[in-house]
Amino acid sequence: MQLDFAFVGAALLLGFAVLSLLSGLADGRLSRFGLLLFAAGFAIGGWVVINHPADYGLAQIPAVFIRVLAALTRIS
Repeated sequence: MQLDFAFVGAALLLGFAVLSLLSGLADGRLSRFGLLLFAAGFAIGGWVVINHPADYGLAQIPAVFIRVLAALTRIS
């Protein structure tokens, strides 16, 4: 389950990195923070997939997000 959280965190980092990089390109500059976010997200996501390649295929990505959302909203 901890790898699920890391995978979702990496996906969120990559999403924010893409937004930051596109914003920087629209302004005609390079976003160093966007590059840092992209590298961190790619490294964390790669680490997760290398540790358990069968659990994080393309078809399992929605299930991973649902598991993490369910774990975060569980009240007990």
